[in-house]
Amino acid sequence: MLLLGTIEFGSVMYAYSAMQMGASVAARQLAVNLASPATAQSRALQIVPSWARADVNTSITQSNAGDPGTNMIRVRMVATSDRLGVIALMSRLAPLPITAEVTVKQELPYVD
Repeated sequence: MLLLGTIEFGSVMYAYSAMQMGASVAARQLAVNLASPATAQSRALQIVPSWARADVNTSITQSNAGDPGTNMIRVRMVATSDRLGVIALMSRLAPLPITAEVTVKQELPYVD
């Protein structure tokens, strides 16, 4: 039982780390004007492990998309712990919300 719990905890932590990395990559691509919100969202989900990808909800919000000087970009990825674990043995008893959130300021476009 201890071994299964360790495997499950490790898989949930790995999935959380991947969610955090995906949110960071998406926010960075949007901040430097390299991707549209839909493209950034799909790239963020590609980083999440395949067993958890379908259960992760991703949202991208911008405070002022028309003004890059004041625009703040927020990427939020949310899932429950029972959906992130490979085994989902212990986390089914008390599923917890797992949230990865990144907020960045949009960079001004380069003008030569």
